[in-house]
Amino acid sequence: MTYSSGRNLTENNEFSGSMLNDFLSKNPGSISQQTETENYIGKNYSDLYAILRGIYWSILDIKNQLKQKLSDETDRIQKIHTIPINSFGVRDYELKKIILISIEERNNDEFVACFYDADIYGYGESLIEAIDDLKKNILYQYDFLRREIEKGYKLGPIPEKQLAILSEFIVRG
Repeated sequence: MTYSSGRNLTENNEFSGSMLNDFLSKNPGSISQQTETENYIGKNYSDLYAILRGIYWSILDIKNQLKQKLSDETDRIQKIHTIPINSFGVRDYELKKIILISIEERNNDEFVACFYDADIYGYGESLIEAIDDLKKNILYQYDFLRREIEKGYKLGPIPEKQLAILSEFIVRG
């Protein structure tokens, strides 16, 4: 960029004070423009500062909100335990082998029992409730899929895999 003297701005686009003085000495009518520009910049600088300050405090507020949410979520992060199931407690079903399940403790009153291999879950307000619900859901799904086969229905790939997994662990007595 050049100004009326034909000199270029510096490489990083800085307009130095000596360049301004040089420009003003060659363009005497522009002194009033300089004063107007300085007044305009001064007035807008304070406005700009206020806007930037508001943005800063908004970002800081958002940061603190995110920190709090992260802290809340961290508090909710589950504790995971692995426990074996060696019986359903029902005479009609026997286990061929022990089922290892995971218990996710999400809060003191929220538990999820998970048999990940078969994609079956149980929920409860206590550890025992979640395990009992999982056992019930495992047996329900096993019976449901077996009845579908007995009726002559062809299972899709996911239910077929689920039945195969359940059949590795369960036998109807």
